Amino acid sequence: MSIKFIRFSKYIFLVLMCVSCSLHSWYFRYRPSAPVIKNQTEESVRAPLVTVLLAPAGDIHNQGRSLEHQFEYTSTMACAQSLKNTIETLYPDVRVLISHKVGEIVQPFQVATMSNTMDVDLVISLHCYHEAGAKPVISLYHYSNGADFVSKVSHVSWYTTDAAYLFSKDTTLSWAKMFTHELVTPAYTTLFNVAGPYKVPFRPLSGIKVPAMGI
Repeated sequence: MSIKFIRFSKYIFLVLMCVSCSLHSWYFRYRPSAPVIKNQTEESVRAPLVTVLLAPAGDIHNQGRSLEHQFEYTSTMACAQSLKNTIETLYPDVRVLISHKVGEIVQPFQVATMSNTMDVDLVISLHCYHEAGAKPVISLYHYSNGADFVSKVSHVSWYTTDAAYLFSKDTTLSWAKMFTHELVTPAYTTLFNVAGPYKVPFRPLSGIKVPAMGI
């Protein structure tokens, strides 16, 4: 994401709404209905049906690219926290996790380990950069090492980290197209451009087996 996209609150709101709309579409398309709890007089507390992991770029040790008066880490963490609050408010059945806390150092493959062991449905890796153009750009990425021809994977075999994406490559592509469809509607294209989705060996998504995208 361009830093211009972070600087203006109305643009941030549009990002939040686009992500929320995409989650809403996927929520009703892919997730099962919640079980009915019998013999319960008070309002039942249901477990979340969808879990999204947000991975803001950078940490307290490596704060990322310089963005005028702040670093990338500050912007991506603020965006992740706003996304979490917005999504969980709009959709109580969606649980949003953030890969690390403010002040925490991110360990190698921390995001991959969390996503592969915590029953996560979607990973969104958040990045931003300074852009000199008049119109901000949102670029979407999903992981590929060029082995997309592999049609079947085995859950009892060993795979390298750069092949983990094969477990959900078809769902990831569908998910990426859904995001793009939301972002390129006329209401948004007057404010920003959309690039992608690109299939690249995007390192922040390496080792993740569940659907994952970089923005």
